[in-house]
Amino acid sequence: PRRGSGWGALVGVVLVGSAAGFVFGRSSFWAGEAAKAAWQCSLPEVPPDVTSEYRAFCEEAKDAVAEAMDSYPESDSAVAALALLHYLAHDPRGEERCWERCLELRPSHPLAYSRLVALAQQRSDYDRIVELMHKALAVEPRNTTYCGILGSALVHLNRYEESRDVLESQLRLAPGTVDTYMMLGKAYEQLKELEKARRCLETAVALAPRR
Repeated sequence: PRRGSGWGALVGVVLVGSAAGFVFGRSSFWAGEAAKAAWQCSLPEVPPDVTSEYRAFCEEAKDAVAEAMDSYPESDSAVAALALLHYLAHDPRGEERCWERCLELRPSHPLAYSRLVALAQQRSDYDRIVELMHKALAVEPRNTTYCGILGSALVHLNRYEESRDVLESQLRLAPGTVDTYMMLGKAYEQLKELEKARRCLETAVALAPRR
């Protein structure tokens, strides 16, 4: 398969965890008119350029996800499993729609934010990342991971004053990571606060001497 073995193992665990314990009904989610009115979705097609073993795994996962969605169409866990199935099928647009649905069902869904940010990063869509992180922080205002992602995206958009304020607030909540100090150092540099920039970058070097 084109995917790394680590991701494959993680996806497998999450798919099993999302589907396990469901008591599957017989009404079809995929064909039912009521479900269609609630939310449009479909099972992805497995791309042709994969190994037979990978295809068999995906087809088995499709059956489990279909049954989970059939019985629990309003479950964020079932929709997350569907999102990961789209990931396995190399369908980023379908995956993104599913993660957005997860956030409708559970606004604090951490994996949904993580994957939506990753998909936006692939497109260099930093405005989208800022939008996502503002939404995430409205739910979890003291989440330092979200602060760091927001601060970094603002740096890429040249919104240095906003980035500085976000990253400074992150440091007030918890010890910073090397990325925090690197991004904050860059924001200070662009704002001509050079002594603060130097101290941040020296701290980053101390945290990651080989970087």
